[in-house]
Amino acid sequence: MIVLKRNFKMALLFSMLFFIISFPAIINTNGYETQEVEILTTINNLPDDQNLNINEGVYSADIHWIKTNITINEKGSGKVSMIVNCTPDADHIGIYLRTLEELSSVLPEESYAFTEGEILAINFTTSSVRSSGISYLIYLQNTSKVQIDKNMLYFINYTADFFSTDLISHYGIDTNLVSINLNRPYWDDALEFEQMNIKLPIEVSNSSVTQAFLDDILFEVGAQMVGNYNLSYSGSKDSSGTYWLVFEVEKENVPDRGAFEATFYLSVNYFSLPRVINWFVLTFILVFSLIFLSLFIVVITLKNRSNDEVEEFKKELFGVLTQENE
Repeated sequence: MIVLKRNFKMALLFSMLFFIISFPAIINTNGYETQEVEILTTINNLPDDQNLNINEGVYSADIHWIKTNITINEKGSGKVSMIVNCTPDADHIGIYLRTLEELSSVLPEESYAFTEGEILAINFTTSSVRSSGISYLIYLQNTSKVQIDKNMLYFINYTADFFSTDLISHYGIDTNLVSINLNRPYWDDALEFEQMNIKLPIEVSNSSVTQAFLDDILFEVGAQMVGNYNLSYSGSKDSSGTYWLVFEVEKENVPDRGAFEATFYLSVNYFSLPRVINWFVLTFILVFSLIFLSLFIVVITLKNRSNDEVEEFKKELFGVLTQENE
């Protein structure tokens, strides 16, 4: 009985240790789902225009170029600022922003349109929510101020989580690296050019960045980018006087629905990304642990039963020998 209690305590201890190890992974996964629900609630509560009618891919404007500034912190999240340069026609009421793959939360108070020296208020509403991301309808609150055939700029700002959607992740092939893959939404108009400036959480000494420095931080671009994009590197000074590494990606004469992306790798030392265990791995570990625990209990039970039978046999044998001696 003492042996059985001790083995039961060992099994209970094993179960508790497994729960303690698995709990952080469960918390991380649930946190992602909660964050997504909160963000979608925020978006859907934005002002809505009952007369809104923007068809997918129809802008009633000529889209000329797109500039995107992305600031990424060491946790794999940050802020995105987009500038859309267009010339509206008489039917223009807004633009359709195709799917953003990163987890996004728009900043209405920092987003607006600008034309002929005047700021125009804009509203957001979700067009579709898919597993691949969220697309938005961006429309003017007052279309009477649209200047036909005059240049207009849309300034679109939102916070973004790239890590939760695996756009920033631990590189499976080399654990010393972080993989970053930023795909921008495509446009249904051909563009004169598209540009993306990515500010990384890597401090540099000044505005110039050398190849030797890039080699030191293990910076490397994806093979598909070489020859297809204009790539440059610089240091951007913030309000405190600190310079941060900026990776600039540009492509001229982007065709309609043309892809625009930035894929690159760099040292994991500049990031503090959690090791999130996905549900498949977690389920596998749980099932394996339960099987192991069950086998452990069965083996202990059989061992105890065998010990009891041995003890019983010894007693019977001792009784027989005692009777023969008498």
